[in-house]
Amino acid sequence: MIVDKLPKDAIIIFDRGYNSADNIKMLRGRKYLGPLIKLDHMDLMNYPLERDLFFETYRTVYGEYHRIIIYHSFRLDGKPVKSFLKEFRTVYTRANDIVERGDSDSLEKARLQLESRNLNETILLPDMRIDQERLNARFRMF
Repeated sequence: MIVDKLPKDAIIIFDRGYNSADNIKMLRGRKYLGPLIKLDHMDLMNYPLERDLFFETYRTVYGEYHRIIIYHSFRLDGKPVKSFLKEFRTVYTRANDIVERGDSDSLEKARLQLESRNLNETILLPDMRIDQERLNARFRMF
């Protein structure tokens, strides 16, 4: 409804939450700009970038061929890592407390806790071991 009311030559700018094949299909013939979700495009996170530099590539995403720019911002260095580490500690502590209670369904509750924050492949049950390789991959995303 919103897109239909915009002039045909308008450039549409949207947030990550609106990235989908259906929405991109709806925008055919229009110019648009929107961020990709890192977890959906992990291969793009492997490009080594210096701070405040960018890399440009082209690829098919959401069924359309796109120009993609990957940028490493100096100003944002550290903020996502600090936020992730804070959340990681909180989730680890909660899941560990659940496991240590030893209830009949404690492993299932802990698994749900880890899955809710996409940490189920980084923090391994039942021993709460941290998969360092996966943790390092998460850090490389930042």
